[in-house]
Amino acid sequence: MTDDLEELDPYQDEDEGEHRDPGTTAVYVFAYSPGERNRQVRIVGADGVAVTRPCDSQQRFEALVEMHRPGIDLTDPERVCWVDHPGEWSGV
Repeated sequence: MTDDLEELDPYQDEDEGEHRDPGTTAVYVFAYSPGERNRQVRIVGADGVAVTRPCDSQQRFEALVEMHRPGIDLTDPERVCWVDHPGEWSGV
């Protein structure tokens, strides 16, 4: 008989899905930095070509994603990964 605790991986990060590799999601928003005007946004187009662009607001982010990946659901965590501070833009 196996103990259920033995099946748990003690090295598995509980937040493993929150910090996906940029290559595994259609849209990847890099780390927020209050002192920086822009956040880098990486978008993998339907053709597989990736582009990384600076972005300083939610409005510009939405327009950028729509241009490269039309129709994507920006609330879907399987398609859009925020490293941290989802939806926040410093716009310094």
